[in-house]
Amino acid sequence: ILRENRRRVEFCELDLTDEAAVLRIAEEVKGKVDTLVLGARASLVWGDAEHMQLTSHLETLLNACIDAGVKRVINISSIAAANHILEQRNLSETDPPPPIDTYSAAYDISKRITEEILSRVCLHRRIPFVHLRIGAIFSNPWGI
Repeated sequence: ILRENRRRVEFCELDLTDEAAVLRIAEEVKGKVDTLVLGARASLVWGDAEHMQLTSHLETLLNACIDAGVKRVINISSIAAANHILEQRNLSETDPPPPIDTYSAAYDISKRITEEILSRVCLHRRIPFVHLRIGAIFSNPWGI
């Protein structure tokens, strides 16, 4: 999570599997943040369950942050949200994603579900949002 005000951007580490931590961060940003930048992923060597755990409190986070004054959301996603294992060509953002049951990688499924949750909440709450599907993400072994 990045917290932004008119003078600075601040990185905030958050355990998305801990609902109490999610609610605390929303309280911290109350009245101070207008843009939420979400960039979440488990280590790619983790098992399937860890990837899916990252979506467990996402809706709570989004609603709490919107209630706290967030006016827009930027989601750092991945091309994996469209099932990067499946060969696809010349797609546009208006093309529907492949059926979820065709996905085989937990990372891909978690990115797709994250986009679906975020889109649903933001559309319902009338909050502008964007998913940035980055093609390759490199990080150290700890995912920081």
